[in-house]
Amino acid sequence: MPIVFREVTLYQPRYPIVDAHSHGFEHEKHFVEMANRYVSPRETLPLFGDASVQAANDTMVRVGIYLRILKNLAAKPTSVPAANDFALRVDLQYPNLAPTGTIYLDYEHNEAEVECLAEAGIRGIALDSCWQGFHVNDRRLADVYRKISAYRMFVLMHAGVDSNAPPRDVETWPDQVLGAKDMLPDSIVIAAHLGANMNLKLAKNYRGVQGILLDLAWLMECCQGYGVYSVITWEEIAETIDVVGPGMVIYSSDYPWGDPGAQIRFWEEHLPDEA
Repeated sequence: MPIVFREVTLYQPRYPIVDAHSHGFEHEKHFVEMANRYVSPRETLPLFGDASVQAANDTMVRVGIYLRILKNLAAKPTSVPAANDFALRVDLQYPNLAPTGTIYLDYEHNEAEVECLAEAGIRGIALDSCWQGFHVNDRRLADVYRKISAYRMFVLMHAGVDSNAPPRDVETWPDQVLGAKDMLPDSIVIAAHLGANMNLKLAKNYRGVQGILLDLAWLMECCQGYGVYSVITWEEIAETIDVVGPGMVIYSSDYPWGDPGAQIRFWEEHLPDEA
C-alpha cells in the first residue's frame, strides 16, 4: 500500500479553531505497520504531514488551530498503561495538544489509570469499538465510566463504519453512544463522524440530547469523492446538521488523514455561524 505524504493547505480562519479529533504517532514505524496491516494494498493512503505527534503540533499554526485533541487508544488490555504513559508524555511536551487517555474492557486497573490521568491533567478518554473490539455501552464499563464522569473528563468515541479497521465486527451507532452517555452523566461525549459514519440518517437520534457533540472528522472528504466514503453526499451532511442543530456540531480534522486547512475553509463556506 503506497503512502503519499502531502503538505497541509495554508489557511487562516475567521476565528481560532479547536480540532476535536486528530491523530499522532510516537514513531512513524508504528503507523506504517498499522497501515500495512489493515489498509488494502490496492489503496493509496494520502497523509498530510508524516503522522507524527511533532507534525500534529507543528501544522496547527498553519491553519489557525490553537488546541488539538489527539486520539490515543490501546488495542488490547495490556497496552493500556503504555498508551496512557504516551498521553502523559505528549501532554508535558506539547501545551497545545490535548492527548486522550484510554481504557479497555475488563482491564483490571482501568479506574486507577483514569485517576492517574485526571490528576495529571489529562482531560479526556478515547474509545473505538472498531479497533478495540468491545461495545461502548457494555454495562461492565459502568464503574470506570462513573470514575470518568466524576472527573468530568470528555469521552471521544468513533461512531459508524471504519472500513480500514481490523475485522472485529463491532461498530458503534447512536444507540450505543446514547447507552454509554447514560453511564457518563457529567461527561461530554464526542461522537465522531457526525455520530453515524456511512449511515447519517441514524444521527437524528441525537437530536435534543444534552452533553453530546458530533464531530466533522473526514466528512468534507466524504462528500468530495475520496475513495469508498464518496457514498456520503453534501446534502446528507447538511440535512443531518439541520436535524440535530448546528450547536451540536464541532470541527474535527481526523489529521493526518484530512487536510485541516482545506477543511476549515470548506466548513466556513458551507456551515452556519452557530456550528
